[in-house]
Amino acid sequence: MPSNYLTYIRLGTFVTTLLFSLIVLCVSADLVSLSNAQSDFGFCALSLTTGLLTLITLGPMLLVDMNRQGSIFSYIVVEISCMAVLWVLWLSTGSYAASTDNTVFGQDTSCNFGDFFIGNLDRLDRACHETQAVVAFSFLTWIILMGYTVMLLVLGLRAQERGRPAWKTGVRDGALLFADEKVVGSVGMTPPTLHPTYPPPTQQTLPSSVSHSYPAQV
Repeated sequence: MPSNYLTYIRLGTFVTTLLFSLIVLCVSADLVSLSNAQSDFGFCALSLTTGLLTLITLGPMLLVDMNRQGSIFSYIVVEISCMAVLWVLWLSTGSYAASTDNTVFGQDTSCNFGDFFIGNLDRLDRACHETQAVVAFSFLTWIILMGYTVMLLVLGLRAQERGRPAWKTGVRDGALLFADEKVVGSVGMTPPTLHPTYPPPTQQTLPSSVSHSYPAQV
């Protein structure tokens, strides 16, 4: 079916986002234990919230769509709304974590603190690497979700312009990929049958009756 590649893109987006969210969730939880709830790692609260919210949003949406096609959770307008909120949260998480990384650990991206932090070197090195992991996965998730959202929005607007709104359909329905077809052909209407026309028959002049003369009988 023509809609298969969009279905694969959707599945890849959801699975990758869920995997990255789980990674960020675990790393942020470990950062909380390392920092002992210090204010320097305040971004962990946001990253934990964003990761958990992504898991409880995209996970059920994917499972429901796999078991029941046409559900309201699979509507394109619902997906665009959820994705827009999530990528804003991931962008905020990545920016907050990057700002914390520069403030706490400085501009050195190698996480090599030398002998200055004697006694806490292992904890700081681990916290530095985990903070950079949160930054990287947050920005990657933001790019993935934003790209998917823009793709759905463009295809939805294109279908709207072609006279076939697809906002209340799912990606699996394939309505976004038939936007270039005419409405008559796309909704299953039978085109009118064209009958051949012939010129009107010409009137032919019938031959005049021939009068026969018979000899007079005597």
